Amino acid sequence: MILSLELAQSAVGTPESMRILLPKEVVWTKLGEEVAILNSETGTYFGLDPVGSRIWCLMADGAPIDEVVSTLLAEYQVDEQRARDDLRELINQLVTRSLVRISNDEEPAK
Repeated sequence: MILSLELAQSAVGTPESMRILLPKEVVWTKLGEEVAILNSETGTYFGLDPVGSRIWCLMADGAPIDEVVSTLLAEYQVDEQRARDDLRELINQLVTRSLVRISNDEEPAK
């Protein structure tokens, strides 16, 4: 089941099975410590800094949102609320630009 932007806004802090899905028309590449993302249908381009790139790579590997938060807490000196708020903001930006979708299905992102 694919969720809408309204649900995306509250996705962080949801069940562990909540995952980010990359639409087939979205391609990305890692450039050093940064990531460049392109929606080939809309022409939307989005670049991520090193922390955003780490988040993207975790989500692209199919990590549930709660696992992404746990990884951020382990790798960066950040409190949990800040990590969740920043992740929520990034996901919202990506959903708005049609670069990701959110799923609450048990199947990993492909």
